[in-house]
Amino acid sequence: EMNYTEVPPFEVKLSGSNFFADSARLHTELFPMPLSGKLIVKLQNVKDSSDRSYPRFESYDRNLRLENIEPGVNFEGGIVLKGSQISGTGTPEALARLQIFQDDTLFVESTALEFLFTAGGIYSPETSFSLYFAEDTISHPQIRFRFDKRSQRFSFMRPTEGLGQQGFRDTYHNISIEAEGLFWEQGSPRVRIGSLLSTSVSTAQFSSNDFFKKEAFDAMIGLDNLHPLVELYGFYKQTGASVFAVSDYAQFIHMNELQTQIMMLNLANAGYLTIDPETWICTLEEKALAHLRNNAGRKDYDVLQFISNNKGVSNAELSLLTNRLEIVGIDRVQLSDSQRVIIYPKSGRVQLKENRDFAFDGRIQAGNFTFKGEKFDFDYDEFAIALKEVDQVTIQVDDPDERDALGQPVKRSVQSKLERVSGTLYVDHPTNRSGWRSESYPQYPVFNSDETSYVFYDDSRIWDGAYNRETFYYAVEPFEFKKLDTFSEDELTFNGTLISAGILPDISQPLTLMEDRSLGVITDTPPGGDPLYGGMAQFTSGVRLDLGGLQGGGEIDFLTAHVSGDEFVFLPDSAIGKTTEVRNAENDLSNVPDVIGGVANMSFVPGERTLSISTRRDSLRMFRNEAHFGGTFRLTDDGMEGSGLVALKGAKLESEAFDFQQRKILADTAAFELRGMNSGLLAFATDNVLASIDFDERLGDFETNGGETKIDLPENQYYCFMDAFRWFMDDSTVELSTSRTGDDDI
Repeated sequence: EMNYTEVPPFEVKLSGSNFFADSARLHTELFPMPLSGKLIVKLQNVKDSSDRSYPRFESYDRNLRLENIEPGVNFEGGIVLKGSQISGTGTPEALARLQIFQDDTLFVESTALEFLFTAGGIYSPETSFSLYFAEDTISHPQIRFRFDKRSQRFSFMRPTEGLGQQGFRDTYHNISIEAEGLFWEQGSPRVRIGSLLSTSVSTAQFSSNDFFKKEAFDAMIGLDNLHPLVELYGFYKQTGASVFAVSDYAQFIHMNELQTQIMMLNLANAGYLTIDPETWICTLEEKALAHLRNNAGRKDYDVLQFISNNKGVSNAELSLLTNRLEIVGIDRVQLSDSQRVIIYPKSGRVQLKENRDFAFDGRIQAGNFTFKGEKFDFDYDEFAIALKEVDQVTIQVDDPDERDALGQPVKRSVQSKLERVSGTLYVDHPTNRSGWRSESYPQYPVFNSDETSYVFYDDSRIWDGAYNRETFYYAVEPFEFKKLDTFSEDELTFNGTLISAGILPDISQPLTLMEDRSLGVITDTPPGGDPLYGGMAQFTSGVRLDLGGLQGGGEIDFLTAHVSGDEFVFLPDSAIGKTTEVRNAENDLSNVPDVIGGVANMSFVPGERTLSISTRRDSLRMFRNEAHFGGTFRLTDDGMEGSGLVALKGAKLESEAFDFQQRKILADTAAFELRGMNSGLLAFATDNVLASIDFDERLGDFETNGGETKIDLPENQYYCFMDAFRWFMDDSTVELSTSRTGDDDI
């Protein structure tokens, strides 16, 4: 009783199967006021009541304006009741119009010959579509429209045939969108772009309005080897008509009208034409002329395209609050194929802004440079990317000695990274996005850093990460680097300062590519040398920084010692290496002996103010060449100590704790051997004695530790027990004594 027609008096011919009633009034729950029109009743033989098209009511007023037929939805047009179906209708000259409002502002507008109103919602199989935001639109000439009352969801879906195959046009972001559809739930601040139903992978394509690919353009060439757009351009040049009827063009190219219509549909779906499907009147789009000039090399273009392959139903979402289009499921975005600039967005996401600007996190490959970080912003007009937070920059160089299968130089990775970088990457000149004039702009891609960046050396490969990044690093000054795709090894250089954790004074030398493909430094100290470890020692000669650490071949002076070597490694807590010369000057103030040597192992620990020298194959000469030492001695502010074996004339002294004084050797615990002066055989041997050898007095005094000790006299084939003895160095004799009373037996 909610849907009925009030009919004035009428006549019915009983011999007929239908009747007509004028000035009828339709009452329906869809509209608040009755509608005036004509009623046609006709008998029908149908199996299902839903197939009935009668009785039919048609409103007189074809320009009805019905507000809030659904909340926030207005309708303009005529009303037709066909059986159980109610439709909003129009004519080719005056299409029916549906307007959808968001917060009292027109949001979506669609026009069609017919909208079907049902208890479940609204539907139209063919309707134009315009979505308004930020004084721009997303539009399409022919989509399927559906409003589902239960979910309050509007669906705007592209058909798979006819004019519906072309993409949505987005004038705010300046892109075309090839997706199954757009979906919006009433009142939501977001519009979803993707698939209606959940699939394994939802695919969509978002292409710049200036996008051009010659391969795709050439794929349209027919069997006659003539491009349809070239033919159409010939018609345009000859007639001057950018608006024309398909029938006229069919006559021009001598093709039947049906085949010409199919050709025009293909061109329209490629974005080259707009077509009125009711009249078949075509309008040539600027894109057609642009692509012809692109193909002829007379106009610049871009290759900017976002291809989304995402699990689920969504490929993108438009925020009505920020106007940003968040696209997901992106593997890579090519900004320039001529300059090899490719973006790999983190989590496959980009935030597309007005006129193809976009924000993203992730990785950028620009020629031989790769930037990884966050808060990257691409500016389409400048054709540049602002890099606000670059975590690291990795670099490759061409190997001059090796080629790949295509004859191109093999790429080798630089072993160091630039970190904490910020700046701007200029992809190409804004008039050369396609690379058509690259010979005029050979410097691109260009990167300008605008703040200090850093190279760190805490990689575990470099002395197990000994160089802590907080105190040891190279500070790179702001720089400009050109030709990121074609630079030579010699051009890979940066100015700045090496901060070496106090090992050496700050070194302001260029950072260059080293032989091991790291970024490092080569320099020489001034003639007087550089203070080492804050002045604890002095170093003179060359310094090199690479994967082997901070190294130098030269001279180190510490206290009374002077050592030379070809390969010292300077670590934050120590210096180590192999010496070629070792000298220590005898000094009465420091009370240390002279030492002379050659190849040995050196270690300097500044925190302990200790220089250690360990012999390798050759011994060290000490005490004016009267002693030869094998082992390790340690020079400190307190003097010189050591462990090892001291070879003297006809004697040996071995201890783990020597105290080397200017003219004495002391040891709390030692082993002593003496050989016969004439026979050379072992004549005297003992261990665990307190020793004191005085080179000026020419005496060695020994006392046993812990009472009497056994003393072997191998040459005499005797042994005895004594607690003290004296060695007369020049005579090679020993005087034995004991504190025992009674007879002394030997």
